Amino acid sequence: MENDPQVRAGLSQRLQELRLENQMTQAELARLCDIPQPVLSLYEKADSNRRPTLYGLVKLANVLRVSTDYLLGRTNERTGSGKFLAGRFCLKRALGQR
Repeated sequence: MENDPQVRAGLSQRLQELRLENQMTQAELARLCDIPQPVLSLYEKADSNRRPTLYGLVKLANVLRVSTDYLLGRTNERTGSGKFLAGRFCLKRALGQR
């Protein structure tokens, strides 16, 4: 993940905004994404160096129903191309896992 402060701040802000829009607590979003709540809290802090892995980023995007590009601030279009990886099987296959 990029170490650009603007990317970090954008990701943090968008994660928090989307979580609140979906009326979720950090604990609820963390549980849905299999991420420890304290780690998710760090993702939401712009001054934290903690960033999600690629797998974590995809899980967050899928649960929040936005594209990874939107989470990273690369676009303002929430759904991107609409070609989401649906379900655990597709995600594992895309990552080369069985």
